[in-house]
Amino acid sequence: MTSQPQPVPGEVKSAGQYLRPLRDLAAYALVGAAGIFIFLAIIDLIPDGENQFGYRTQGSFGGFINLETIGFPLAAVLLALLVPPRHPKAQLIVLTALVEYAVMALFGVFFGVLFGLINEADHNGARSAIEGLLSRIAWLAVFAVAAYALYLIWRNMFYTPRPKPQPSRPQRLRSPIPMQLQPPTLPRRLRRSQRQLRTPWPHLRRPTPRPRR
Repeated sequence: MTSQPQPVPGEVKSAGQYLRPLRDLAAYALVGAAGIFIFLAIIDLIPDGENQFGYRTQGSFGGFINLETIGFPLAAVLLALLVPPRHPKAQLIVLTALVEYAVMALFGVFFGVLFGLINEADHNGARSAIEGLLSRIAWLAVFAVAAYALYLIWRNMFYTPRPKPQPSRPQRLRSPIPMQLQPPTLPRRLRRSQRQLRTPWPHLRRPTPRPRR
């Protein structure tokens, strides 16, 4: 029989060393549970009879934005990042939590707030719609704080901006052999005509005297 190792006298034990192996499973479980709750809330919007879509949207806000759907993804991210060592799939957990928050915001605001308040005012009156609006605003404020915290974590820890392309300067074409341009040579007749044009009155010019023999 093999005996278990005896604890070292004077050693202080912490609960973290026993719960640390469960950290990975807890992070996956929290993110997965929040995703299942959101999926069930989407399915609950599908009516199974006539004139039931209005009643389903009226109570759909609490299915998308509640304490579980807000707290579970945030708790999974904190477990993956704050408990050392960092979770090997921490980036995937953060990205999954952001996607869940985006789905919650889309369906919760569009169906739970817009359609839900309209149907609630139609079925229960304006007073019930105002109370529902104030309750939804409070939950949206809590959700906005958690969503902004997740965005800051993803932006500062996992997002790598793309390098901006530098503007290319146009390069001047250089000839391999420098060539010196020479003025074009004119024929003799054109030279004579140019000389005549330089004098304002060529008929008044004095004839050149011929040498005497």
